[in-house]
Amino acid sequence: MAFQSSVASALALIITFLSMNSLSDGKFCTSTYSQFFSQYGVKRSVYSCGWFNWSPCSRYSGYYYLKYQKVSRRHCCQGWSGGQCTIPLCSGGCGNGECTQPNVCKCFRGWQ
Repeated sequence: MAFQSSVASALALIITFLSMNSLSDGKFCTSTYSQFFSQYGVKRSVYSCGWFNWSPCSRYSGYYYLKYQKVSRRHCCQGWSGGQCTIPLCSGGCGNGECTQPNVCKCFRGWQ
C-alpha cells in the first residue's frame, strides 16, 4: 500500500506541467497550468454473511486515483515589480534619471 502511494505521488509530480497561458491586464499577468495529484478513496462492498447469509456485512478497501485541476497564479508582468506591480524595471539602470516604464528612462532636470 505504501509503494502504491509513493508511486502515485511520484507520478503526480511528474505529470504536473506548465502551459503558461499568460493573460495580461497591463502590469498584472495570470499564468494557468494543469496539475495532477493523487487522491485516496475508500470503496465499500456489501455482501451477505451471518446465519444462512441473512445479515448484510460490509468490507472496505482503499485505492488511489489521479485527480486533475487547473491552477491560476497572478504575478507581475515582465518589466514590473513590487507588491502591486507599480515599480517599472529598467535593465541597464537609469543613471541620472528615473525609470518610468519598463526599459524607459526619464532624465533628471539638467541631464540628457
